[in-house]
Amino acid sequence: MSRWTIEQLKKMDGYEFAVALINEGLTALKRTQAIVIELPEGMTRQEREDLANAIHDYRIEASEEDRTVGIYAMPGRELEILSKLEEALRI
Repeated sequence: MSRWTIEQLKKMDGYEFAVALINEGLTALKRTQAIVIELPEGMTRQEREDLANAIHDYRIEASEEDRTVGIYAMPGRELEILSKLEEALRI
């Protein structure tokens, strides 16, 4: 993330600032990110399966959208993370 000086911010109008923020967001999305999840030691196969099933149910529910009642789908990146976590638990 860029850091701007007060002088730079004073020279930017709202549009320029918004464009700068969007460009930073897009740059961040392009970076490869790794997620490391440590499960509790001694977690049984059944506990892993139960957790995977709970994640699956939540992921399906979160992917649904009904804007008429204010339900918005979870963004694709988050759904992908949940899917990979579910997959890892089932190994």
